[in-house]
Amino acid sequence: MVCQQGLQFFPDKAAAVAQMYRVLVPGGVVGIAVWSDAHPLLFDTVRTALLDAGVQEPTPGAFDNRRFTMGASELTQLVETAGFRHVVANTCELDARWASPDEAMRIVEGTPHATLLGSLSVEDQGRVRAALRARLAGDLDGAVVVPTAATIVVARR
Repeated sequence: MVCQQGLQFFPDKAAAVAQMYRVLVPGGVVGIAVWSDAHPLLFDTVRTALLDAGVQEPTPGAFDNRRFTMGASELTQLVETAGFRHVVANTCELDARWASPDEAMRIVEGTPHATLLGSLSVEDQGRVRAALRARLAGDLDGAVVVPTAATIVVARR
């Protein structure tokens, strides 16, 4: 069974992992990947750019990284508490790379911020894009590289 980048959105993570254990056949293997707390999420860069541009969040705290990340020890404890054994946890780091800041800014279109950004005046949208462009400053060749990390647990029922 695989749960990739979903568990962090469950309000009761322990109950979700307990259900994974319940439906998995004895001896079956579960793999769970969540955003790691090893690096700030890219969403935080977007959130901060909005705040820098003077745009308030539609729901304060809704995009707080701490709500959507888990470290290896936290995820391991959830899995072990549910009854899984032979638990192996790792943090996998990977750089997200875009050819330019403008290309990287298109990530906003796939986030909950897209609706908010679309509702702003053209002038306010320009301020947000400028703030985001400044936070996503490219390297010498103009590319944008953002470190990301996932916590991955594999365990057996």
